[in-house]
Amino acid sequence: MKKRVFAVLSMAVCLTLMCVSCNKGKDIGHGMTIRIHDEHKDARQVQTGDYVTMQIMYKTDKDSVILDSKNQNDPFVMPISGQEPEGTIYDALKMLHVGDSASLTIQADSFFVNTVHQEQVPTEIEALLGKKRMLYFEIKILDSKPHEEFEKEVMAKHQIKLDEEKAAIEEYVATNAITVAPQENGLYYIETLKGKGKKVEAEKTYKIHYTGKLLNGTEFDSSVKRDAPMTLTVGVGRVIPGFDAGLLQMNVGGKATLIIPSMMAYGPRDLGNIPPYSTLVFDVEVLEEVKAE
Repeated sequence: MKKRVFAVLSMAVCLTLMCVSCNKGKDIGHGMTIRIHDEHKDARQVQTGDYVTMQIMYKTDKDSVILDSKNQNDPFVMPISGQEPEGTIYDALKMLHVGDSASLTIQADSFFVNTVHQEQVPTEIEALLGKKRMLYFEIKILDSKPHEEFEKEVMAKHQIKLDEEKAAIEEYVATNAITVAPQENGLYYIETLKGKGKKVEAEKTYKIHYTGKLLNGTEFDSSVKRDAPMTLTVGVGRVIPGFDAGLLQMNVGGKATLIIPSMMAYGPRDLGNIPPYSTLVFDVEVLEEVKAE
């Protein structure tokens, strides 16, 4: 009876140790461990040369979340060029297949120096680290494609967005009875008041009032409402290209409406109040030139 009890206890201890070991993950060298939760061995394995699309969340050993891709509009994409040094997160990714979920632990100093290519852990992250100086990752591989295939897919999606934007601009122009033709760069310049002052020149500074809206009429910024004109040196890249291009067609004292396609604005970037591929409509007034002292 005692032997049987001892055997049962021994087995329980072994199972407990195995479970603890499993929870810690597999040591893959360079201070990294990996634990794969949901494995899809029949799916494509991540390879050198791939662009890997994933959900990723990582936090410090003090439970401070640094990044969670679920809070972004688009999944996180990481290219694997094959030029990465050993002992980086790329080693772990190449162990995974499309559909896999995994937990990783990586030493913070190693991650920021070898993967993020910084000289040291950023100061703002240092304050979030505990004594172990570890980072904990939760990753799900959504897709993994060779570079050429990935780029082709991205360009196809990009073109679809541009076509949708073009249709939206045409509808806006028709609805608002705009008769001005777009310029070669896609900008619509609609002069509403001819200025009596000098022509706006590049590298000169002016006081400007503006109100910016999306095509649906949503206002995202207005110096008029703030009663605070913008002081701007024109044509030196301090604003979006379409804004500069419109101003350079104006005279001091003039007013104009600029319809700026996204490729002359913020393109595919998501700025929160300005979604990706947004055409912008600006009502602009050049108040005066600011003379150099």
